[in-house]
Amino acid sequence: MLVSRFINKILYDLRLIHLYYFFHYKYIKYKYKDLEYVKQVLVDKKFFLITSTGRTGTVLLSQMLNRIDGAYIVHEPLFQETTYHRLSMEDPEFSYTFLKNFRLKEMVHRIEKNNCIQYGEVNGGLRRNIKELKELFPEMKIIHIVRDGRKIISSMLNRNTFLKGDTYYNLKPSSSIVDAKTWSNFNRFERITYLWAAENKHMREHSDLTIRFEDMVSDYTYFKTNILDVLGLDLDYQTWVESTQKKINKTKQVKSDTEYTGWSDTQKEFFRLHCSDEMIRNGYTM
Repeated sequence: MLVSRFINKILYDLRLIHLYYFFHYKYIKYKYKDLEYVKQVLVDKKFFLITSTGRTGTVLLSQMLNRIDGAYIVHEPLFQETTYHRLSMEDPEFSYTFLKNFRLKEMVHRIEKNNCIQYGEVNGGLRRNIKELKELFPEMKIIHIVRDGRKIISSMLNRNTFLKGDTYYNLKPSSSIVDAKTWSNFNRFERITYLWAAENKHMREHSDLTIRFEDMVSDYTYFKTNILDVLGLDLDYQTWVESTQKKINKTKQVKSDTEYTGWSDTQKEFFRLHCSDEMIRNGYTM
């Protein structure tokens, strides 16, 4: 694993990894001609998706579920995963073509190398593809994880979200999300905040159920009822305790304090205006 990461870092630094994945993905795209075969493999493996905006314990969750015998759970497995999410946000028609012509084939290609009983993804990168996934797989389970918007926005403000060098720099969401003029007038804080509400609304409306991050990591019964039982998986209490006590993918303090208490009155009012509905629907106090 360490050797693989070292080689990938060298390839990335040399920009060769971009070429590698370009040809690898081209190979996968044309390897599988029969979409019905691809769909049947995923149905047979009881394909499921757990998705979110990110910063919701998804790395921890994928690692935890992978400890279950027979389960093959991946976390954002694609090279440049966020690029595909951005394309789906900017062009809704991209989503179905992306799934049918490549993404589902890529899943099957990986499954064929793993003798698993059940395949799932814990993947925020697919959150704009869930409506189309449900059309292709009506019986599949899709779980949406939500977390207090104030925590998520604070974390994103403390990262490079929408800054130069970020995948989402100069993002232009489709008109189905927000009209171009309104978006162009938003500052960075407002864009992050507006999309927190829009993305969670989309996931809530097209998933089988919405669960709260805070309850998932603090209440085993809640975790078992809303994830394990829904997906037909089994994970013991002690493993859940050990996993939830770990700190994974923790936000580093790279910018100034971004906590809600430090927001301006204007920022708090913008949050209240655009996020209160999703916050209240999911049981958070304002």
